[in-house]
Amino acid sequence: MRKPFVHRVSSVPGLVPACLLIFALLASGPVSPVRAEVPPTQEPGVNGQAQTASEDATVSLRPRFIAGQSSRFELWNQVHVNKTLDVQGRTRTVEIRANTTALLNWDVQAVEPDGSAQGELTVQWMRVEVTDPEGQVSRNDSREGSGDTEAFHRALGVLAGSRVTVNIHADGSVRDVRGIDAIEQRLAGLEGDIELRSLFDFNEVAASLCTVPDAPESIESGQGWSHTRDQRQATGTVTRNVNFSLSGTETIAQIPVAMVNGEGTLTLEPDAQRLAETPGLAIRMTAGQYNTQIMMDLQRGEVVGRNANARMTIETVRQLGEAELTMTDQITSQTQLLRVAETEPAP
Repeated sequence: MRKPFVHRVSSVPGLVPACLLIFALLASGPVSPVRAEVPPTQEPGVNGQAQTASEDATVSLRPRFIAGQSSRFELWNQVHVNKTLDVQGRTRTVEIRANTTALLNWDVQAVEPDGSAQGELTVQWMRVEVTDPEGQVSRNDSREGSGDTEAFHRALGVLAGSRVTVNIHADGSVRDVRGIDAIEQRLAGLEGDIELRSLFDFNEVAASLCTVPDAPESIESGQGWSHTRDQRQATGTVTRNVNFSLSGTETIAQIPVAMVNGEGTLTLEPDAQRLAETPGLAIRMTAGQYNTQIMMDLQRGEVVGRNANARMTIETVRQLGEAELTMTDQITSQTQLLRVAETEPAP
């Protein structure tokens, strides 16, 4: 068995295996995007009116949860890391690529009068494929009996079937995610020292699964709003500042769909404890951009597809005696999320 290296790469910001998301574009991976046929419903929209696709329509991008609703999503993430090491003018550059595919279930359990809700997020299965600097490919799939890296494959086995409880505000932002500690404890008993956050960030996935964060109660095409989110990483806290805008609405397969664009920046606040414990260490992000496209089903108030792209450059400098080591990571991440099935509660 080869020594596991996968988890060292998958922790880069950009989701998750970050994270993260897509348009109703193409479904990637082995899941066949078979959509459960649900007749269109005329539920109340803004000011009690049914939401329709119209150039000048005022719509609500907030979730419209119903207890008993279920959705299934396919998550795909690709991360490319170009790492350059410089020691006293001598440089070496290596590349690492990681592809992650997962199938997720979202089940609405309870809805409060104010529109907030509690739901359950379940990982059905997960597959990770990593290409190391030598070009060797490591494949691990929770649905298989074994993988190329034993410790990492066992960790995927722990993750498959794991579920957390997610509490969401009426505006689509996540209040909290519960149940992560229990999964971390199960992982802690395995060899390989694999952290859950680097394997699968439940907080980040929950925040970008089926809702648009901080969505206004009503909005017209061309209008927008801003959103800020912090994501904890091994190097510190990455802050994402995004300006969202509604670009328009369309009718797709008799369903009114809102098209939302987001553009923003990424910044890094290095982990103060790590810096204090490592004399001569300095970490900074020299560049960080983020963009996303979202398609929302206005009948269910639910995201049907999301595409997110992140690009960042992180520079780490370490003094080793009289020598200085500089490591520059150029990270590109693309995340796609696609709703592949949905059901309504039984009558």
